[in-house]
Amino acid sequence: MSAALRRIGFCTVLVTLVACQSKPAPSPQQPGTASNEAHQLARKLGENIGKCWFGPGEKAFAGYIYSPEPNAVQPRVLIVPKSQPAERPLLVVEARSAANYSVYGPMLDTANGSRIRTDLDRWAKGSSSCT
Repeated sequence: MSAALRRIGFCTVLVTLVACQSKPAPSPQQPGTASNEAHQLARKLGENIGKCWFGPGEKAFAGYIYSPEPNAVQPRVLIVPKSQPAERPLLVVEARSAANYSVYGPMLDTANGSRIRTDLDRWAKGSSSCT
């Protein structure tokens, strides 16, 4: 056997051994775990956002529309300018678990930023009040 073939054989064995040592793929989430809880939180946040920020007489969010996506792979609520609904969201609220969420976007740097954080924190803890 030539030296080149021995090297190829050695490399094949080495690659096979490395592949056998790799970690198994993570198992998919089981129903009833954080995934379902995240969907429930996204629904709750979406309902409260609609009721409290986009309800009758609310002026702070009058120039925006919201789009709840509770059934997305990563459940979330998007807020976009009413005049440009296809544009990049100005606020994204992503549910992570039963009471954990992420929020990001340029709306957090506006005068409503503190209210946004306060309301979301209150709603994630189970309240549904607007104030």
